[in-house]
Amino acid sequence: MKRRLPKPFFSNRPSKWLLLTSTLLILLGCLASQDQHPLTKAPQSSVHSQFILAGQETAAQLTQRYRDTRADCGAPSRPAFLCSGILLRGTNPSPDYHAWDPSDFSITSGGVSFSYLRTDAKYKVLAYNYKNGFFFSPYLRSEGKVHPEVLCSFVIDGHTFERPTEQGCGVHIRYPDSGSCRNQGITTAAQWLAHYDRVTGDAQRQQHQCAFDVRDALNEQATAAFNTSLAAMKLIPGESFAMENELRIATWARNIPTQLPIEAFFYVNDGLPGAQHDQRDFFQVTGINIPIIRMTLPAVAANDATFEFRPQDQADQDELVIAPSVMVLDGLSVKASWPRLRDSVGNSATRVPSGGQPPYRYVSSAPTVVSVNAAGKVVGERNGSATITVYDTANHSVSYPVLVGNVYLLGVQPYPFENVHAANAWVASQGGHSPGYAGAVDLAHSFGLPLPPGTIGAQNYWLLTTEGCPAGLSLYYSYQSAVYGCGNNAQSGLGALYMISY
Repeated sequence: MKRRLPKPFFSNRPSKWLLLTSTLLILLGCLASQDQHPLTKAPQSSVHSQFILAGQETAAQLTQRYRDTRADCGAPSRPAFLCSGILLRGTNPSPDYHAWDPSDFSITSGGVSFSYLRTDAKYKVLAYNYKNGFFFSPYLRSEGKVHPEVLCSFVIDGHTFERPTEQGCGVHIRYPDSGSCRNQGITTAAQWLAHYDRVTGDAQRQQHQCAFDVRDALNEQATAAFNTSLAAMKLIPGESFAMENELRIATWARNIPTQLPIEAFFYVNDGLPGAQHDQRDFFQVTGINIPIIRMTLPAVAANDATFEFRPQDQADQDELVIAPSVMVLDGLSVKASWPRLRDSVGNSATRVPSGGQPPYRYVSSAPTVVSVNAAGKVVGERNGSATITVYDTANHSVSYPVLVGNVYLLGVQPYPFENVHAANAWVASQGGHSPGYAGAVDLAHSFGLPLPPGTIGAQNYWLLTTEGCPAGLSLYYSYQSAVYGCGNNAQSGLGALYMISY
């Protein structure tokens, strides 16, 4: 007579990579001058003519520098980034911090990530799909300001969150030979490409790449290194256009906004409310009104970025606004009742308003589907849709829709199956399916290893996928060792971890 399987248990709750080694260990990481900007009242129904002229001039200067492809700034010891091109940083608006202040991670690591934009270093999206941020004025044209040292140049995003040494310019945690190009004798674009292509996979190559050292003390060598990084972009035209490059700049002190060479706040696509939030925040802190520039990145490599100052974009202190576009949260998220360390990637986002009378109050029309906290962070709790409404203290409101997908509930079956095929058959009979490789990554990212329940029934649990495993083996999780591994499909005595659409 067949034994009856014990009832599995689920969470009933109403945010970087899985590296396969011999034991499939998971390594997780990701993951202004008053002369330049006249003191004017923040723009409301109209904008002061001097502010309009200053904004238009800023847009013209950005366009000119974008097109300026000089090799140096008048001397071999002055790299081009000191006077040409555009140094930019993408940011998220938040009431909890100032966009221009370095993050806790930047304070710890000693470096801040920027990107360099020029007609010979163009790309179509910002890092992490940021929609707004700020530009630094060129150092040689912003006398009297703090000029944090430019440290190194990555040809393409360098995954610097996982480069704990040399202020983010050093070795990536997964590749011992990913240190600086200079230390490896890599001085040409062709040598860089050969090193870059030594591993396969887009993310793996980005992690494996070396950075070109451009620190001040290197003088002429810094100029040559930066120009080599630009030349290397031409050797991977598809990849370098699809993803931004990365420059690491030395971390500066917090709470020094007037000392920073902030040239303008910018936005792309529907990022205007974020830029307005930062413009207003900067004005409230400093009394200086920095212009907002609409930046349009090229959709195809044959086109160029454009920069436009629009008076109607400048913040209206009286109007409560927020980006009205649909927020889509469709990153894979496996929900469980365990304490969560992080949000699943792609399952949360923060959107804050600007204007009105803060503080703001956020309300979800369906909190069990979409939750929102007091800082405006939205989390997809289960598949479906909801509307987030934001109120200011005058009870004015704005709203935007949210769509959530790819959310699953974790099922744990501790009964020891005869083999992986029996586990698969039982899970299918329950309407469930494998978490897959991506689900394993999400579990470790969101809850950490070891997974919270500890040993329950079986010592090991099938994840019911062969992804990342040799033939005849399937992925499993060991509570004893707190690692993922590959086990023989015929192995008995394992339970199952699986997912049900939620």
